[in-house]
Amino acid sequence: MLTSYAAPAAGPAHVICALTLDPATARTLVPPTGGSAWPAQAVLGEGGADAPAGLAVLVEALTSGTYVPGVLVVTDPGLEGNAAIDHDPCTKTVRLNLGADWLNEQRRLPLVGTLAHEIAHHALGHLTSSTGWWRWAGRVAACLALISFGSRTWPLVLVALAVMSAAELVDAAADRAREYAADAHAVLLLGEAGLPGHHIMDAALAAIPAETPRQRSLIGRLISSHPSAADRRRALAVGDHATGWRLVLQALRRDA
Repeated sequence: MLTSYAAPAAGPAHVICALTLDPATARTLVPPTGGSAWPAQAVLGEGGADAPAGLAVLVEALTSGTYVPGVLVVTDPGLEGNAAIDHDPCTKTVRLNLGADWLNEQRRLPLVGTLAHEIAHHALGHLTSSTGWWRWAGRVAACLALISFGSRTWPLVLVALAVMSAAELVDAAADRAREYAADAHAVLLLGEAGLPGHHIMDAALAAIPAETPRQRSLIGRLISSHPSAADRRRALAVGDHATGWRLVLQALRRDA
């Protein structure tokens, strides 16, 4: 149900649509007959004034099979081509933040996959189940060790630094695992909405810019909170979203 709307424009972030879900609402997205390609205009209309309404219908279809109580979709020019999900501090509901670039006609199909991916994060509880305390615990331990640094405490400093480094790696690995899981769950959400999940998610991941040489390095992959788009596409292709370490090693062998 579209409860409020403001057309996107340059400047501060503002609401596209505030969506209140009605469990009795029937799904309105029906896949076309024949062929595997899904025309973007069949999902979000031809653009212009119809795009926000189509976006509201899409978000409702994606969330109808989850426990997400409501969704606030906001465009933020500062995000450009990025997207994120969090809790709106005013309404206490789920907020999808989209860069204004996502509403361009050329990015309609990737937009559908991006929305599904972000909603999947919330449906899987990723907004509340964070391992960030590992990282902060390591930093606190390192700071305390450095404060008490002396000739007799250097072993403690080394241990604290090791704990901090391990915490950073564990937290990054957990973040990457959540990305794989969100991709896989997004495919399911799209399928339940009557859309070709694998096709849409592959298009969304293909639109992500290629990695830089630094991001492709061993250190870059180990500390990154997101797997590469290529690794995510391979994981979806084989139906395995729990292969982060294996995919990192395979990528390093290819680049060697």
